[in-house]
Amino acid sequence: MKVKKKLLSLLIAAVMLIGMLPMGAVTVMADDGVNYLYYDNGSFETGTKYSGEYTVVKDSSTTVTWNAGWYVVKDTVTISGRITVNGAVYLILADGSSLTASSGITVSGTSNSLTIYGQENNSGKLTANESNNSAGIGGTSGTSGNNITINGGIITATGNWGAGIGGGLGAAGSNITINGGTVTATSVDGGAGIGGCNSYGSNITINGGTVIANGSGGSAGIGGSRNSSGNGYAENIKITGGTVKATGGSGGGAGIGGGSYRSGKNITIEGGTVEATGGGDGNNGGAGIGGGVYSNASSSVEISSGYITAIGGTTSTNAIGNGSSSSYSSTITITGGYYADTEATVGTSTEGGEVYDVTVASGYSVCNNTEDASKADYPYVVLDSANTVTIKWMDDDTVIDTQVVKTGSTITEHAAYNKADDDTYSYTFTGWTPTFSSTASADATYTAQYTGGDSHSGNRL
Repeated sequence: MKVKKKLLSLLIAAVMLIGMLPMGAVTVMADDGVNYLYYDNGSFETGTKYSGEYTVVKDSSTTVTWNAGWYVVKDTVTISGRITVNGAVYLILADGSSLTASSGITVSGTSNSLTIYGQENNSGKLTANESNNSAGIGGTSGTSGNNITINGGIITATGNWGAGIGGGLGAAGSNITINGGTVTATSVDGGAGIGGCNSYGSNITINGGTVIANGSGGSAGIGGSRNSSGNGYAENIKITGGTVKATGGSGGGAGIGGGSYRSGKNITIEGGTVEATGGGDGNNGGAGIGGGVYSNASSSVEISSGYITAIGGTTSTNAIGNGSSSSYSSTITITGGYYADTEATVGTSTEGGEVYDVTVASGYSVCNNTEDASKADYPYVVLDSANTVTIKWMDDDTVIDTQVVKTGSTITEHAAYNKADDDTYSYTFTGWTPTFSSTASADATYTAQYTGGDSHSGNRL
């Protein structure tokens, strides 16, 4: 009984002592967790991992294996040896953190995957470099790189005789998805920026973020690699959003598509801002979007939306289609999008027209872009013909100019037409008839009107 009373007295004394302490002297430690942003059906949501659910990434001078689970980079970390992913690995790059993987990261095999997340500011960095026949992120020599997803962060991946992100030397890159972040993927010798190295690149999807992909040695920026005797093609590349700049390597790789000698199959662009430039190979080159130089099969491309700049590897190379010196035709379907092609051919409100020398799909028209925010960089847009009208500017029976625009869009009155004097009359432009309407609600034809000169009573009014 005395022992119980003594314990009770000590407990009361402790409580009284704590009560005498100043406010703030006692801190209750709470685990607020580590937030991350994940991509879910077109938007980003916030998830949280708590202490005990993840491993903090630390410096290492040797090779490292990340077994299945969650990992968080919180500080500035360097891992000198190559990192190997074993199982399903999820990596969070905390804002302000930096991980340098000096020998790259291996993600290969059907049962292994790497998913990278950023936080609110997307300022966490991952730099993965490789100089030994391997991808910056992906396969090693002879092994494919696959099952790689990037949701955020600032990612720089460089391969040497390997893709930036994708396959190692002689191997494919596939099942690669970028949903957000800033990604720069470069091969400095022989591989695609994102895709294969002396092999194919397939199932590559970009839904958002900023992506810069640079191929080398006849390989594509995004897609396949140079390969005159094997599989350097590209297949199932899809872009739905983001800003993408893809440049094929010298030697004739496509910007997006096949490496030299190989085609690009099932390339689909449904949104985003895309700039694709093929690599040159002397007088020949790879397409901006499609196949590489000497493509040995047909390429197929579908564009339904987005802001598109496509540039062939030489001035005579297709911007969209197969590369130079290919005897194979391509299947190209264009049903939408804004185009930087300054030499596009406007269609009619019924259908037709060309962008990058490709006739648009039946039922669609190449139109003048009237949107103030984009028309300077992308002067033409492809629209459903049912949603377009044709505006003509005439001098008697001579067509001065034709515009095909979206129904209901705002247009600008054509500049005054300076008609040359002839042997009988001189002409002073006075305006257009009928009265100009800045809303293009229906097909319209405006005809120039003039007053005569001093001694020509018969001039037009």
